[in-house]
Amino acid sequence: LQKVLEKLPNVTFYWAGDGPYANQILSVLQKYPNFKWLGHLEYPDKVQEYLDNGEYERAYKIISHKIDYQSANIEHIHYIATMYYYGDYLDQSSELAQKYYKIASDRGNNYSMFLLGKMYYFGEGITQDIIQGTSLITTAASYHCDSAIDFMKEHSINSGDNRHADSNNSTNS
Repeated sequence: LQKVLEKLPNVTFYWAGDGPYANQILSVLQKYPNFKWLGHLEYPDKVQEYLDNGEYERAYKIISHKIDYQSANIEHIHYIATMYYYGDYLDQSSELAQKYYKIASDRGNNYSMFLLGKMYYFGEGITQDIIQGTSLITTAASYHCDSAIDFMKEHSINSGDNRHADSNNSTNS
């Protein structure tokens, strides 16, 4: 596995489980930045079953607290945020949707930036902050996010403005 980790530095390998050789294995592999040990999972057989059946969301529910999201694929983080936002496969949580949209946004996902901006703009599950929402939406639009551009047109938001141009639409409808 050492050779594989060295030859594929841009691929992150996750190891779940424990056993009599864990300390020996970890002492060698944890020095690689693309190796992540998830530790002992309460239900490793169930996780494997979910992965084998393509039920990634269910597997995620079990292991999510162990993954380093700063090194994860931003599209996957965006997908997780969206699942939390809509309550698809995961319990609906605006707080967790906001958290993961922010991580994806900070790492360059412009659609996540737009959706986070909408959450602030309308106060969807978080304290409404039209200025913060407008700022995120206009930034996403500047990176050619079509949904952000359309939203700005719909809500009469001027490019470069960090305020709402139409005060009649400042609340969630």
